[in-house]
Amino acid sequence: MVSPRKSGRKPPVLAIAIDAAEAALVRRLIDEGKMPVLQSLLERGRWIPIESTTNVGSSSVWPTFMTGEDPETHGIYSEWCWEPATMSLRPLTGDHLDTFWQKLERKGFTIGVLGIPFMPLGRLARGFEISERPPFVLSNGSGSSNHSEAVSRKVAKDALLHGYGQINVAGPNDLKNLQRLALDSLSGIKARGELATRLLREGQPEISIIAFTEAHEISHCLWQTVQPEHPLLQEPYLNRLAEIQPGLEDIFGEVDRQIGSIIAALAVPPAVLVFSLHGMEPGRGAPTFLTPLMCEAGFSVLAEARRQTWSDRVVHAIRDLKKRTPASFKKLYYQSLSREAVLRLAAPTLLPQYDWARTRALVIVEEHLSSIRVNLRGRETRGIVTVEDYRSVCDELEQWLWTLKSVDGRALAKQVIRTADDGTVALKRRLPDIVVHWADAALASPFRISGSEGEFYRDGERHLSQHTSEGFCILRADCEVESSPSGIALRDLGGLIERLAIS
Repeated sequence: MVSPRKSGRKPPVLAIAIDAAEAALVRRLIDEGKMPVLQSLLERGRWIPIESTTNVGSSSVWPTFMTGEDPETHGIYSEWCWEPATMSLRPLTGDHLDTFWQKLERKGFTIGVLGIPFMPLGRLARGFEISERPPFVLSNGSGSSNHSEAVSRKVAKDALLHGYGQINVAGPNDLKNLQRLALDSLSGIKARGELATRLLREGQPEISIIAFTEAHEISHCLWQTVQPEHPLLQEPYLNRLAEIQPGLEDIFGEVDRQIGSIIAALAVPPAVLVFSLHGMEPGRGAPTFLTPLMCEAGFSVLAEARRQTWSDRVVHAIRDLKKRTPASFKKLYYQSLSREAVLRLAAPTLLPQYDWARTRALVIVEEHLSSIRVNLRGRETRGIVTVEDYRSVCDELEQWLWTLKSVDGRALAKQVIRTADDGTVALKRRLPDIVVHWADAALASPFRISGSEGEFYRDGERHLSQHTSEGFCILRADCEVESSPSGIALRDLGGLIERLAIS
């Protein structure tokens, strides 16, 4: 709880996110004097761990922050979400979410929001709200606010459209595009910081929420420069990543400088939170073996060509063509289309064509973790597993996952998470039924599995790290804030911002 102020004007609240910043890296840079603004905040404030929700999917963190609800309630876990009504995947937008800052505006606060991933637009009547994705701002008369008069879509696009999605890196040996990505990420941090500084100086909102996302992707790509000693990052050619300039220390140093400028833009010294909703650790892309293995084990059954509709056959042909397309053509494709267009076109081809009448469970997401959905009758439109059989199917899946081993005998599963206790609970859930976290042994490429004839190659080769559930918050405020020794739950971070505002 926050103790009420006895007198004086309430300071504004400024919350600044550094997307996917690893706590250990930030603490090291602070200790070495390379993030002096955060160092100053920490000297007069405190470090609070954040208990994140990344264990069910890294894309769950921003919806949890925005809504104050856990993934079990808001149902988001990935950038690709399963739709049981259509038996397909759709890209995440966040447009349907109700945010905690909407509630704060209804209580009379003036709010400014800039660049929160997946944020909805058109929810505020005052202040400003600017998304990091098109259309960035809404025009007048669309339920938007005064910001559309001061910031055009072009200004917002020029400030926010940098880094990931603009420059595609083929892998860690693609030094040319890695260099471009690093430079563009640095430029994006400067541009975003300048826009935020301008908006705060002109509007002086009572509560401001600003997100820097540019360090996220480049951190994935250059993580070997942070932990070069890790066994997953030992290939000699990875040492050339140190040639990329600016490096991660420079990029985080620029975030620190921009945070200082943003704080200075407010006429009254604010209560400040600088936070990251999850962290990073070494990783190597995403494994691709689970779908074929589940077919071999009989949990999933692919549709025979003669039983597919013509539209299914077209989708299947496109999916096979994508697999065989040379990397150079893929790069041209991604560069010629917007990220939104790529996602829209990709959605129908992400899953193989299943025989739903014989498929008990399927893989819906393969990232650094894998998500499995049971084909549950009464939830999936073509479900076959009864509510009564749900638990036994999940038990069978879990026991099978723990048996998976590499050809040299190393266990592949590191953690298996069940998101529902029984079929009755699962009927109401949008989450995967089982989430698998993989051991390092599963991230080799090429890769062979004991008992399987296949040879597998990981996806997302450019990524040298994966997300962890350890977030953090640096809080400087002239009031007392109680938190448990383990920190604060991610769903409660918006509530902390509110308590600071009313103190």
